[in-house]
Amino acid sequence: MNDKFSQLYQKVVMEHARTPHNFGELEDFTASGEGDNPMCGDSFKVYVKVVDGVIAEAAFTGAGCAVSKSSASVMTEQVKGKSVDDIKTVYEKFQEVVNGEVAPEDADEKLGDLLAFAGIAEFPVRIQCATLAWEALMEALD
Repeated sequence: MNDKFSQLYQKVVMEHARTPHNFGELEDFTASGEGDNPMCGDSFKVYVKVVDGVIAEAAFTGAGCAVSKSSASVMTEQVKGKSVDDIKTVYEKFQEVVNGEVAPEDADEKLGDLLAFAGIAEFPVRIQCATLAWEALMEALD
């Protein structure tokens, strides 16, 4: 992974791990999903408020490592205002990046700060950390 993405990864992960955005239960959620990683103990619950097929609000609760917490935080920021169909496409593109199938410089720029997690591909045991909250979100949307 090149220096640009390494620096972005460190900055984004540390910022969101220290002060996660949208952390806490969403009071008027319309759907929720849970993700657990029994190998490391990370566990998150994702809450969404879907209005007319668009995610109006998103939040999460739980505990995990810096990678899983920051990924959940970035995810909740990225999904707001997007349609459920768009979110499923973003999730697929995110999966491609963190699994190393697509280089970050070749990835869809719409991923925004999610591109910071491209370096996870170099550490396969951490992929589950980066995708745990996404799996909970997909459960909520299904």
